[in-house]
Amino acid sequence: MKKYLLVLFSISIFLTGCATKNSINSDYEFKAQPVIKSVGNIEVIIDPNVEMMNILGRLANLTPYKKSDVMISYYTNNVDEYFSKFKSCSAVNTLKNYNVCYQRVPEFGMYLNSDDSDFVHDINDSRFIVSDGRANQVGYYSKTFISQVKNFRIKSDFDSFFISNLDYYNSMIDSKIKILKDLEFDKWLKDFYNINNNNKVCLYLTDLSGNYGISYVNQFGEIVPHAVVLGYTNNYSFIYLLSHEFSHPYTSDIVDELYCYPYVRDLFDELYKKNKSKYDSNGYPGGRWVLNETINQACANKFNEKCFPSNVLKSNDDWEVNGKKMIYVPQISVFFDNYEKNLKKYSQLKDFAPELSELIKTLPKVE
Repeated sequence: MKKYLLVLFSISIFLTGCATKNSINSDYEFKAQPVIKSVGNIEVIIDPNVEMMNILGRLANLTPYKKSDVMISYYTNNVDEYFSKFKSCSAVNTLKNYNVCYQRVPEFGMYLNSDDSDFVHDINDSRFIVSDGRANQVGYYSKTFISQVKNFRIKSDFDSFFISNLDYYNSMIDSKIKILKDLEFDKWLKDFYNINNNNKVCLYLTDLSGNYGISYVNQFGEIVPHAVVLGYTNNYSFIYLLSHEFSHPYTSDIVDELYCYPYVRDLFDELYKKNKSKYDSNGYPGGRWVLNETINQACANKFNEKCFPSNVLKSNDDWEVNGKKMIYVPQISVFFDNYEKNLKKYSQLKDFAPELSELIKTLPKVE
């Protein structure tokens, strides 16, 4: 009888514990709301889920979220102090196990709903495509990881942290809003890439790791360009990063087309081999990725040319060629004048691929 009563008592404690835990979860207020301000067709955002994922990336010491990769600021010090005891939580361990790095970290946050109970899309929808492919075939796009992330949010009381930094977030957004407005970046983006839909593109700001262009898929299966950019950058750096990252979703099709040409593929595969250690350290694992960065920057330069003095443009070209080893950016940038001056001739950037491939055929091979 005593043994029987002990078992009942143990079960009672277990159930009470579960009820208490569920009560805590259900009672938690997801009070942090995205900070959003618009400039034309661009929404500038600091989003709780995206910022939370960036913090988890930092706690997991992932590339390029490591302390050594990010400039130390008052805000990053606050992050480190507030969340230090969560370095071994299950969400951090999952990120480490899957080596979730670069744009994949904030991208996951973009697809979470407001209370982190599910994704904003059906996981089995064939149109739900993320950086690593179909979402339902990517290991960490799972109910288990969502639960771990939600648990981190509740246990750390992330929402209180986010709300305590609202002044900082608003200040960051306001400083960049003015640049976007003055330079009419949204107009250039729409004209240069011949954007015909009314979807607002989204710029996410953060201090924790950035500079990614993301092809976000909305509920209709349409690609809506999202960019994550470091908020503490100076004006010239911000413009450079802005034009580069927002170009990525628009340049992917022409890059795919160009890489089908054997001489284009051979040229950039060979360039990759010559500078493999440099490219690998920057997250470019092959010739197609080098071509991607080259074409993307060449397009972005068409906006930068409208904003930067000649000495800054030259400095940027020198850095692309000598620092990043994107040696063909200057020549291809100049050739894109032929596209920009004849925009009505092309229904989309991809239509310019045949002409551009002929230029690439004339570029000198790397010795």
